[in-house]
Amino acid sequence: VGARRLQVVSALAVCAFALAGVCAGKSTHARFMAFLIFEFCVGVYFPSIGTVKSELVPEHIRATMYNMCRVPLNGVVVGLLLTNLTVIQCFRLCAILLAIVFLAVVGVKRSFSEGVPEVFAKMK
Repeated sequence: VGARRLQVVSALAVCAFALAGVCAGKSTHARFMAFLIFEFCVGVYFPSIGTVKSELVPEHIRATMYNMCRVPLNGVVVGLLLTNLTVIQCFRLCAILLAIVFLAVVGVKRSFSEGVPEVFAKMK
């Protein structure tokens, strides 16, 4: 699980910086390379997070937990669609959100570095 978590955290960090590169780059080639790096990280993220979630979230509450995580994501998507933001502004917002998630994951990892929290231990 440790290696998978490291992959997820690394993918989040690289995605945030690649997406920021898309926003800041003036060159079409630089933007395209940042986009390819972002898509690669998305390809690493989904199998990794699937493995981590299957090991951490008990079967009997898995659907509820997954749906609770999807609601904020759908809220962000609908919010972006209903605003008049440019594509670059949307990319900037996504890069900021990814950076926030990266910092949150690092913070959670530090706070739980001594072992599995009691809440998760009771679930299994």
